[in-house]
Amino acid sequence: LRVRVPAGRRREQARMSATPGPAGGKAPGMRLLYLTEIDEADELEHVWAIDFRELEQVLTDAADNDTIVQSELHEKCQTAQGHSRMTNALLYGIICDRTRGKEFTRYLTLVVKDQFAYCCKQLHRLALEKFPKMNDRGAVQNSPQQNSLLGLVKELVTLNVSGVDKVCLALMRQIQGGNVSQTNRWLCKYMLEILVNNKAWLYAQPALIPQVFYTFARIAADHSDPKYEKMRRQEAQLCCDLWREKVVECRGLGRDVVRVMQDVSRIPEFEALWNDILDDSKAC
Repeated sequence: LRVRVPAGRRREQARMSATPGPAGGKAPGMRLLYLTEIDEADELEHVWAIDFRELEQVLTDAADNDTIVQSELHEKCQTAQGHSRMTNALLYGIICDRTRGKEFTRYLTLVVKDQFAYCCKQLHRLALEKFPKMNDRGAVQNSPQQNSLLGLVKELVTLNVSGVDKVCLALMRQIQGGNVSQTNRWLCKYMLEILVNNKAWLYAQPALIPQVFYTFARIAADHSDPKYEKMRRQEAQLCCDLWREKVVECRGLGRDVVRVMQDVSRIPEFEALWNDILDDSKAC
Protein backbone atom coordinates (compact mmCIF):
# COMPACT_ATOMS: atom_id res chain seq x y z
CA LEU A 1 0.00 0.00 0.00
CA ARG A 2 1.50 3.30 -1.07
CA VAL A 3 0.69 6.47 0.82
CA ARG A 4 0.70 9.60 -1.26
CA VAL A 5 2.77 12.35 0.38
CA PRO A 6 1.78 15.93 -0.54
CA ALA A 7 4.30 17.67 -2.76
CA GLY A 8 4.98 20.39 -0.18
CA ARG A 9 5.70 17.76 2.47
CA ARG A 10 8.06 15.91 0.11
CA ARG A 11 10.02 19.08 -0.55
CA GLU A 12 10.30 19.77 3.19
CA GLN A 13 11.48 16.20 3.87
CA ALA A 14 14.08 16.52 1.13
CA ARG A 15 15.27 19.81 2.57
CA MET A 16 15.60 18.31 6.07
CA SER A 17 17.49 15.28 4.77
CA ALA A 18 19.82 17.32 2.59
CA THR A 19 23.39 16.12 2.78
CA PRO A 20 25.27 18.40 5.17
CA GLY A 21 28.11 20.50 3.86
CA PRO A 22 31.67 20.31 5.13
CA ALA A 23 30.70 21.97 8.41
CA GLY A 24 27.84 19.61 9.29
CA GLY A 25 25.28 21.66 7.39
CA LYS A 26 26.66 24.97 8.63
CA ALA A 27 28.23 27.68 6.54
CA PRO A 28 32.03 27.40 6.84
CA GLY A 29 33.29 29.17 9.95
CA MET A 30 29.80 29.78 11.33
CA ARG A 31 28.01 28.12 14.22
CA LEU A 32 25.04 28.87 16.41
CA LEU A 33 25.75 26.43 19.24
CA TYR A 34 28.94 25.21 20.91
CA LEU A 35 28.38 21.46 20.86
CA THR A 36 30.92 18.89 22.01
CA GLU A 37 31.77 15.65 20.25
CA ILE A 38 29.35 13.74 22.47
CA ASP A 39 26.42 16.09 21.83
CA GLU A 40 23.82 15.14 19.27
CA ALA A 41 23.39 17.44 16.30
CA ASP A 42 20.82 20.13 17.07
CA GLU A 43 17.76 20.15 14.81
CA LEU A 44 17.15 23.90 15.08
CA GLU A 45 20.74 24.74 14.14
CA HIS A 46 20.65 22.22 11.30
CA VAL A 47 17.47 23.72 9.81
CA TRP A 48 18.66 27.30 10.21
CA ALA A 49 22.00 26.49 8.56
CA ILE A 50 20.30 24.86 5.57
CA ASP A 51 18.02 27.86 5.18
CA PHE A 52 21.03 30.16 5.44
CA ARG A 53 22.67 28.39 2.50
CA GLU A 54 19.58 29.31 0.47
CA LEU A 55 20.03 32.94 1.53
CA GLU A 56 23.72 32.80 0.63
CA GLN A 57 22.75 31.62 -2.85
CA VAL A 58 20.45 34.62 -3.22
CA LEU A 59 23.29 36.95 -2.26
CA THR A 60 25.69 35.22 -4.66
CA ASP A 61 23.26 35.26 -7.60
CA ALA A 62 22.50 38.94 -6.99
CA ALA A 63 26.21 39.78 -6.74
CA ASP A 64 25.25 41.54 -3.48
CA ASN A 65 23.15 44.06 -5.42
CA ASP A 66 20.88 45.38 -2.65
CA THR A 67 17.88 46.05 -4.89
CA ILE A 68 18.00 42.59 -6.42
CA VAL A 69 18.50 40.95 -3.02
CA GLN A 70 15.45 42.71 -1.59
CA SER A 71 13.37 41.73 -4.62
CA GLU A 72 14.43 38.08 -4.37
CA LEU A 73 13.76 37.95 -0.62
CA HIS A 74 10.32 39.48 -1.08
CA GLU A 75 9.57 36.89 -3.76
CA LYS A 76 10.66 34.00 -1.52
CA CYS A 77 8.58 35.34 1.38
CA GLN A 78 5.32 35.28 -0.59
CA THR A 79 4.47 31.85 0.88
CA ALA A 80 4.30 31.04 4.59
CA GLN A 81 6.93 28.32 4.18
CA GLY A 82 9.26 30.63 2.29
CA HIS A 83 8.78 33.36 4.87
CA SER A 84 9.72 30.94 7.66
CA ARG A 85 12.82 29.75 5.80
CA MET A 86 14.07 33.26 5.09
CA THR A 87 13.38 34.33 8.68
CA ASN A 88 15.41 31.34 9.92
CA ALA A 89 18.20 32.21 7.49
CA LEU A 90 18.34 35.86 8.48
CA LEU A 91 18.28 35.02 12.20
CA TYR A 92 21.17 32.62 11.65
CA GLY A 93 23.09 35.30 9.80
CA ILE A 94 22.36 38.00 12.39
CA ILE A 95 23.52 35.84 15.28
CA CYS A 96 26.41 33.98 13.66
CA ASP A 97 27.93 36.44 11.19
CA ARG A 98 29.14 39.53 13.05
CA THR A 99 30.47 41.19 9.88
CA ARG A 100 27.06 41.18 8.16
CA GLY A 101 24.75 41.22 11.19
CA LYS A 102 23.46 44.75 10.60
CA GLU A 103 22.84 44.01 6.92
CA PHE A 104 20.82 40.89 7.77
CA THR A 105 18.88 42.78 10.45
CA ARG A 106 17.86 45.37 7.85
CA TYR A 107 16.72 42.65 5.45
CA LEU A 108 14.70 41.04 8.25
CA THR A 109 12.82 44.26 8.98
CA LEU A 110 12.14 44.73 5.26
CA VAL A 111 10.76 41.26 4.46
CA VAL A 112 8.92 40.28 7.65
CA LYS A 113 5.20 39.84 6.97
CA ASP A 114 3.73 38.77 10.30
CA GLN A 115 4.86 41.62 12.57
CA PHE A 116 7.78 39.46 13.73
CA ALA A 117 5.50 36.78 15.24
CA TYR A 118 7.47 33.84 13.81
CA CYS A 119 10.77 35.60 14.51
CA CYS A 120 9.92 36.10 18.20
CA LYS A 121 8.67 32.51 18.46
CA GLN A 122 12.03 31.24 17.22
CA LEU A 123 14.00 33.63 19.42
CA HIS A 124 11.96 32.56 22.45
CA ARG A 125 12.83 28.94 21.77
CA LEU A 126 16.48 29.84 21.33
CA ALA A 127 16.63 31.89 24.54
CA LEU A 128 14.70 29.37 26.62
CA GLU A 129 16.18 26.10 25.39
CA LYS A 130 19.54 26.84 23.75
CA PHE A 131 21.09 29.89 25.42
CA PRO A 132 23.63 27.98 27.59
CA LYS A 133 24.74 26.02 24.52
CA MET A 134 25.49 29.27 22.69
CA ASN A 135 28.78 29.36 24.57
CA ASP A 136 31.53 26.93 25.54
CA ARG A 137 31.06 25.06 28.79
CA GLY A 138 33.07 26.82 31.47
CA ALA A 139 33.61 29.92 29.33
CA VAL A 140 34.81 32.98 31.26
CA GLN A 141 33.07 35.49 29.02
CA ASN A 142 30.01 35.71 26.80
CA SER A 143 30.18 34.43 23.24
CA PRO A 144 29.74 36.54 20.07
CA GLN A 145 26.54 34.60 19.36
CA GLN A 146 25.05 35.47 22.74
CA ASN A 147 26.03 39.09 22.27
CA SER A 148 24.38 39.19 18.83
CA LEU A 149 21.20 37.62 20.20
CA LEU A 150 20.96 40.25 22.94
CA GLY A 151 21.66 42.98 20.38
CA LEU A 152 18.75 41.77 18.23
CA VAL A 153 16.43 41.59 21.23
CA LYS A 154 17.42 45.15 22.12
CA GLU A 155 16.53 46.25 18.59
CA LEU A 156 13.14 44.51 18.70
CA VAL A 157 12.32 46.10 22.06
CA THR A 158 13.18 49.51 20.59
CA LEU A 159 10.79 48.74 17.70
CA ASN A 160 8.08 47.76 20.23
CA VAL A 161 7.63 44.38 18.55
CA SER A 162 4.79 42.29 19.95
CA GLY A 163 6.03 39.07 21.53
CA VAL A 164 9.56 40.21 22.35
CA ASP A 165 8.52 40.45 26.02
CA LYS A 166 8.41 36.64 26.08
CA VAL A 167 11.95 36.53 24.72
CA CYS A 168 13.07 38.90 27.50
CA LEU A 169 11.35 36.71 30.06
CA ALA A 170 13.15 33.63 28.74
CA LEU A 171 16.50 35.43 28.90
CA MET A 172 15.94 36.58 32.48
CA ARG A 173 15.32 32.98 33.45
CA GLN A 174 18.90 32.31 32.34
CA ILE A 175 20.20 34.72 35.03
CA GLN A 176 21.38 32.46 37.85
CA GLY A 177 21.08 33.40 41.51
CA GLY A 178 24.27 32.97 43.56
CA ASN A 179 26.42 33.18 40.43
CA VAL A 180 28.76 36.18 40.18
CA SER A 181 30.72 34.90 37.18
CA GLN A 182 31.49 37.34 34.39
CA THR A 183 29.11 35.59 31.99
CA ASN A 184 26.19 35.76 34.41
CA ARG A 185 26.90 39.40 35.31
CA TRP A 186 27.14 40.24 31.60
CA LEU A 187 23.67 38.83 30.93
CA CYS A 188 22.28 40.60 33.99
CA LYS A 189 23.86 43.91 32.98
CA TYR A 190 22.71 43.67 29.35
CA MET A 191 19.10 42.90 30.29
CA LEU A 192 19.18 45.67 32.90
CA GLU A 193 20.36 48.13 30.26
CA ILE A 194 17.59 47.12 27.84
CA LEU A 195 14.89 47.51 30.48
CA VAL A 196 16.16 50.76 32.02
CA ASN A 197 16.53 52.38 28.60
CA ASN A 198 13.03 51.29 27.55
CA LYS A 199 10.95 51.94 30.68
CA ALA A 200 7.91 53.14 28.75
CA TRP A 201 7.90 49.82 26.90
CA LEU A 202 8.47 47.86 30.14
CA TYR A 203 5.60 49.63 31.92
CA ALA A 204 3.30 48.44 29.13
CA GLN A 205 4.19 44.76 29.76
CA PRO A 206 2.11 43.68 32.80
CA ALA A 207 3.16 40.03 32.56
CA LEU A 208 6.84 40.93 32.46
CA ILE A 209 6.93 43.49 35.31
CA PRO A 210 6.69 41.09 38.30
CA GLN A 211 9.40 38.83 36.89
CA VAL A 212 11.68 41.83 36.32
CA PHE A 213 11.13 43.02 39.89
CA TYR A 214 11.76 39.55 41.33
CA THR A 215 14.81 38.80 39.17
CA PHE A 216 16.71 41.99 39.91
CA ALA A 217 15.78 42.12 43.60
CA ARG A 218 16.98 38.53 43.90
CA ILE A 219 20.21 39.02 41.96
CA ALA A 220 21.06 42.23 43.85
CA ALA A 221 21.68 40.12 46.94
CA ASP A 222 24.64 38.57 45.09
CA HIS A 223 26.04 42.02 44.27
CA SER A 224 26.66 43.23 47.83
CA ASP A 225 30.42 43.37 47.20
CA PRO A 226 31.55 47.01 46.76
CA LYS A 227 33.01 46.24 43.33
CA TYR A 228 29.46 45.60 42.06
CA GLU A 229 28.07 48.79 43.57
CA LYS A 230 27.17 50.49 40.29
CA MET A 231 25.19 47.51 39.06
CA ARG A 232 23.50 47.06 42.43
CA ARG A 233 22.40 50.69 42.45
CA GLN A 234 20.87 50.29 39.00
CA GLU A 235 19.08 47.10 40.06
CA ALA A 236 17.73 48.77 43.18
CA GLN A 237 16.59 51.84 41.26
CA LEU A 238 14.71 49.72 38.74
CA CYS A 239 12.99 47.75 41.50
CA CYS A 240 12.05 50.95 43.35
CA ASP A 241 10.65 52.50 40.18
CA LEU A 242 8.60 49.41 39.41
CA TRP A 243 7.17 49.21 42.93
CA ARG A 244 6.18 52.86 42.96
CA GLU A 245 4.90 53.06 39.38
CA LYS A 246 3.50 49.53 38.90
CA VAL A 247 2.76 48.32 42.42
CA VAL A 248 -0.34 46.35 41.37
CA GLU A 249 1.69 44.21 38.98
CA CYS A 250 4.48 43.75 41.53
CA ARG A 251 2.00 42.64 44.18
CA GLY A 252 1.12 39.78 41.86
CA LEU A 253 4.21 38.03 43.21
CA GLY A 254 2.37 37.55 46.53
CA ARG A 255 4.55 36.38 49.39
CA ASP A 256 7.56 36.15 47.10
CA VAL A 257 7.86 39.94 47.41
CA VAL A 258 8.61 39.69 51.14
CA ARG A 259 10.85 36.64 50.69
CA VAL A 260 13.06 38.24 48.07
CA MET A 261 13.16 41.62 49.80
CA GLN A 262 14.24 40.11 53.11
CA ASP A 263 17.50 39.09 51.44
CA VAL A 264 18.28 42.65 50.34
CA SER A 265 16.54 44.69 53.05
CA ARG A 266 19.85 45.62 54.72
CA ILE A 267 21.46 46.77 51.48
CA PRO A 268 21.34 50.61 51.67
CA GLU A 269 19.80 51.04 48.21
CA PHE A 270 16.87 48.79 49.17
CA GLU A 271 16.15 50.09 52.69
CA ALA A 272 13.63 52.72 51.61
CA LEU A 273 11.85 50.24 49.34
CA TRP A 274 11.70 47.65 52.14
CA ASN A 275 10.13 50.23 54.46
CA ASP A 276 7.58 51.11 51.76
CA ILE A 277 6.65 47.44 51.38
CA LEU A 278 6.28 47.01 55.15
CA ASP A 279 4.11 50.13 55.39
CA ASP A 280 2.03 48.91 52.47
CA SER A 281 1.47 45.51 54.10
CA LYS A 282 0.38 47.18 57.36
CA ALA A 283 -2.07 49.38 55.50
CA CYS A 284 -3.60 46.28 53.98
